Amino acid sequence: MLRDHEALFIDWNDASTGNPEADLAEYVILIQYAVIPPYLPAELNAFLDTIRDSTIRIFLEEYERLSGIGYAEIEPWIAPVAARKLSSDATSEAERSLLLDEIIRRMRYK
Repeated sequence: MLRDHEALFIDWNDASTGNPEADLAEYVILIQYAVIPPYLPAELNAFLDTIRDSTIRIFLEEYERLSGIGYAEIEPWIAPVAARKLSSDATSEAERSLLLDEIIRRMRYK
């Protein structure tokens, strides 16, 4: 992009491809199953645990208000996105365990 005759770089990999519901599922998975590394203060993980659900809810409510896309459209993407995230190098063993539990739980109810 150019702004005031200066080049700006925006790191938006695949911003124009894919399904927006899958991107939203990625956000939900990221917030819901993030595990703070053990070398950081335990209070940080406790704080994250207190805001996870409200952070997701507020974001999705606003997104739905602006786009019309709600959780009902996002929900089918949660398990596939969680499965894809299992193979990510950046996913910790603790996160993998949580993701696997979520995938198994969803498979039981289908």
